Amino acid sequence: RGACSPCPLMKTISCFCGKTYFEVPCGTEKNQKPPKCSKRCNIDRLCRHKLDCR
Repeated sequence: RGACSPCPLMKTISCFCGKTYFEVPCGTEKNQKPPKCSKRCNIDRLCRHKLDCR
């Protein structure tokens, strides 16, 4: 029967804080890396160090 047609849905990939994001076609999100974020975020790092998240 052949391959399925491409999925029309999009998935959002975001940085750790969620302020920077982009959309990719459904099914390709597992191959994507989160975008680099240049904004200052207030989310604590998992290691608890007091460095700014970038």
